[in-house]
Amino acid sequence: MERHADRSRTDKPALELTTETAPEKKKGTTFKDVRVAILLLILLFVALDSFFMKANTSDWDQPLRVVIYPINGDQSDVSSSYIASLQESGFSAINQFMRREAARYGIAISDPLDIRMGPVIEEMPPLPPNNGDVLKTILWSLNFRYWSFTVDNYEGPKPDIRIFTLFYDPQTHKRLPHSTGIEQGMLSIVHAFSNRKMATQNNFVIAHEMLHTLG
Repeated sequence: MERHADRSRTDKPALELTTETAPEKKKGTTFKDVRVAILLLILLFVALDSFFMKANTSDWDQPLRVVIYPINGDQSDVSSSYIASLQESGFSAINQFMRREAARYGIAISDPLDIRMGPVIEEMPPLPPNNGDVLKTILWSLNFRYWSFTVDNYEGPKPDIRIFTLFYDPQTHKRLPHSTGIEQGMLSIVHAFSNRKMATQNNFVIAHEMLHTLG
């Protein structure tokens, strides 16, 4: 989402620039102002969207709609076959966990979650920066939310929480990148293994990152 302004080039030394360059400078300033205005509109839209989503979910008076979108993280046949075998019942342990937690916190709802399988996403999500730079993280968050909007073709009711789960063949990927969940937009990127024996571990990571989306 970040755009870099084009650098103007000239064959003349800097000291030989005349007042003829002034209109070009004014034009560049106008373009910068437009970019700032667009960014502010995006930030306003994101803030309003996050506010109303939190307002709808904070009362826990109805199940949260959670949609898990599988992604072939390593583009392998193993992951492709594993994704094809996934069923919604395979994530029931997450709902059981949340049911216990809801009872522990005195939330009077029998099923806190309504977990659904979304369509397979072919496009890779933007991954968060490794160095934890604040500005880069903010830009990534905006980019991730925009990306999720463009690829989401789930045909059911609008989900409250969207979890994009990338699967990898454990034979070729012994360690996976860190998963992440963000409260703004209630989105998560989860890295998981394409192996039934690791389904419990996968569900734990999904549940953990899902909780991050709730604040």
